[in-house]
Amino acid sequence: MAARLPPYLLSQVLGYAVTVFDEDCSFLLRLGIVSKAFLEALTFVEFLHVDTLKPLRGKGRGSPALEYDGVLISHRYDARVKRWCEIASARLKNVSRMHDGGGYGCYFNAVQTRSIVDCAASFPNLTELEFYDCEPEAVCTSLAAHVRAGRFASLKHLSVSDLIPNRDVHGDLPCLYTHVSKSAAARQRIKLAMQDLLGQVPVNIALDMLIGGHWGGLYPWLLEADDEYDTWRAELFALIDNGADIIAYPTLLYMLDGLKLVPAEGFNEWDHAHLETAYSTIEAMLVRGADPNLSIGSLDNRNKQTPLSVIIRDLHSQIDQVQTYPMWRRNPEEIESLFRMLMRII
Repeated sequence: MAARLPPYLLSQVLGYAVTVFDEDCSFLLRLGIVSKAFLEALTFVEFLHVDTLKPLRGKGRGSPALEYDGVLISHRYDARVKRWCEIASARLKNVSRMHDGGGYGCYFNAVQTRSIVDCAASFPNLTELEFYDCEPEAVCTSLAAHVRAGRFASLKHLSVSDLIPNRDVHGDLPCLYTHVSKSAAARQRIKLAMQDLLGQVPVNIALDMLIGGHWGGLYPWLLEADDEYDTWRAELFALIDNGADIIAYPTLLYMLDGLKLVPAEGFNEWDHAHLETAYSTIEAMLVRGADPNLSIGSLDNRNKQTPLSVIIRDLHSQIDQVQTYPMWRRNPEEIESLFRMLMRII
């Protein structure tokens, strides 16, 4: 029956199987080897999920242990990743969305990361690109080089996610998250690479990365970890002054939803200076045109979020925390200062 379907329709069937049933995207490439109909369908595939090494990277599935060099995936897999990317680049011609198949916390090394970025750069129609488990410095330097060379011209959305721990059912594994969290030098190298990338991409993409988008982002996580709120604030307003669109983009909502108000090393650091800076930032964004009514969520208003709903949620959370968990109670002056700031914003 598959041989009778038009290639485009068959590509939609295959894409449905991948996204709904969580099958390996690699099986599309294998099917293309044995079936002419599937090979033709590959040219119409729009979404690419990088699932090379998936059986090894998946946690708690009884799979063989993944090998590491330090805190990154071993170089013994470099050729395997490169070959997967070369086949994907050669077979898939119409990819518009791509992500690295991450979220496991086990990170590709720099060589493997560059192969994945090179693969992405081969798709001229690519509009959305997301990285979760690629080595972040290599992601940024490779992306910046491709942008300077004129690639990724169609890109509208770029995400480099914040780091997550690497664990399985047996406990902790080699972990880039822990290394970067403990190493100021590692954070600084990544920040410099990201700042170079932010200077290369269009201002609206840079704004999305600076804010962190709806799911969080690596750059604000790094700045929060080192208490560089003033740097984040200055870069935000520089992007706005350079034409970033905060009227149509939910900048204010994503900022508040991500709690980008205080250092990330614990929400106990709600001191007066940080809160005043946060309030003045919100106020300045409103003056520059940020829409306080711009929302995200479903059309039927379920799970709908607005800046106001986010602040009310945070206020409720803080009140509940004080009343329910005495061991988390802060200094009364800090609590009052936080409540006053939240009420001022409301």
